[in-house]
Amino acid sequence: TSPRFSADVDLFHDLATDVPVSAERDADLLVQQGFAVEWLDKQPSMQRADLRRGDESLKVEWCHDSAFRFFPVQADPEFGYCLHPADLAANKALALGGRSEIRDFIDILFLHDTYLSLGAICWAACGKDQGFTPLSLLDFAKRHMKFRAEDLAKENLARPITLKELKERWLEAVDRAEQLIA
Repeated sequence: TSPRFSADVDLFHDLATDVPVSAERDADLLVQQGFAVEWLDKQPSMQRADLRRGDESLKVEWCHDSAFRFFPVQADPEFGYCLHPADLAANKALALGGRSEIRDFIDILFLHDTYLSLGAICWAACGKDQGFTPLSLLDFAKRHMKFRAEDLAKENLARPITLKELKERWLEAVDRAEQLIA
């Protein structure tokens, strides 16, 4: 089980033109079911809303994602369909290379420990974004590994973890990844 609970649900679409149509249709249905929908961002290929009903809230993102996947989406009893773990891992590595979010850091270490090594994930991610090499993607990710206690405190953790523990695991994962890539 992942060490953190996700704060949102992402709904991916193969075509960017489907994003605003789906977001509006879903928002209308949610309002009919008693949810308040507050739009946080409305871009052509990504829309984000905060859903509220009573004391509960959830962020939902409707996003465009490449139609290229290593494996077909998988049936999921709660969400209908979800990404295959290999595609999830590749997407997470690409996110890690492009932004500094502690959730990506926690998730990639979980994937490294339980699914596929960081080096293999970086290698696979280059099949989705051919502008990277495994080493360049790892180098971009390494640049984003500066987090503070308050970043970690904002995460909804399933179990306690510390920045020191995360940093030690990251350095070990990077060392193994660099050896594999070499």
